[in-house]
Amino acid sequence: MKIEVCIVDADPVVLPQLSQSLAGTGEFVCRVFGSPLAALEAIAASPPSLVILGDRMPEIPILECAQRLRVLTPELPLLLLATAGDAPTVLESLIAGFSGVLLKPVSPSDCVLAIQQVLAGGMVLSPCLQKHILQALHRAPQNGGTAGLSERERQIMALLFGGLVPKEIAARLGLSLNTIRSHIRGLFEKLQAHSLADAIHRFFALPAREQPDGPRRLKAGRRH
Repeated sequence: MKIEVCIVDADPVVLPQLSQSLAGTGEFVCRVFGSPLAALEAIAASPPSLVILGDRMPEIPILECAQRLRVLTPELPLLLLATAGDAPTVLESLIAGFSGVLLKPVSPSDCVLAIQQVLAGGMVLSPCLQKHILQALHRAPQNGGTAGLSERERQIMALLFGGLVPKEIAARLGLSLNTIRSHIRGLFEKLQAHSLADAIHRFFALPAREQPDGPRRLKAGRRH
């Protein structure tokens, strides 16, 4: 079965190029929209597998569009296609519910890979954005949004976000794989997260006075 993707962007160059490239792989069926309001209506009636939002929104700001999509379909994966990016902008996008940010121009192969990773529950960032987010992770204050994460948990979270799997993190830190998995379970429970993308959202979005109601049993991740 083909994966249905909605692409929303007013960019007259990117929109047709991206939709044609994805459709040409034979893996995707694309619905394209130059209007975010038209896209919201269509997605509410028939949600796709994933939505790619470009940063050229003629009617409403992109983060507002993402928030409306979150209300309509809370579990719908969102991927941002941006012309520029810095740490605050990317963080705002992740907190708004995006599971990834790619910078234009993006090759068809990179876009396909990003879609596959997001649909598998992962998070995707263009390489040039990763270092900014890793720096933001290390600078985050030791309270509030960190939900009481230990320094080791913050370190492991940064490595996960940098694309390392638990086995690679264990080798990097000189710890056993079981120890790393235990730390990952702990940080997910503290953040009440069920995926890395969810953990990032909660890490930066929780208000300072808010604390989790209590731990729940969660998986540490799909890749080992």
